[in-house]
Amino acid sequence: MPGRSHADCQRSVAPSRRPDRRRHRARGMLSIFILTGCATQIALRDAQTLSASGQVEAALGKYQEALNLDPNNAELRTAYAQARERATRTFLEQADRLLEAGRRDESEKLYRRALGIDPRNDRARSGFS
Repeated sequence: MPGRSHADCQRSVAPSRRPDRRRHRARGMLSIFILTGCATQIALRDAQTLSASGQVEAALGKYQEALNLDPNNAELRTAYAQARERATRTFLEQADRLLEAGRRDESEKLYRRALGIDPRNDRARSGFS
């Protein structure tokens, strides 16, 4: 071709060697979503394991960790709220039984644990009066 160099022809025929920035960005975002999803699932599994072994506060911390990774996950928010409610209710029931048995010091510890989970819980606050 007159007026065109060999390199010009190569550029017009050969595909661009420059990475497509949008494709690269999309791959990066997909990697982030996959890693976040994996980290969320690991935190959720850890929360369930800790909860099953009676380590309630640690389990709630793991649920919170998972929520920080995936704050829009409705299923995760529901699981956290249920675990929180279940733990608070369990501590309050145990504390009430201890208080009725005259074991005030032990009951106060459980009321405090319930307040640690739900600081606005009126039933836990009233356990100290």
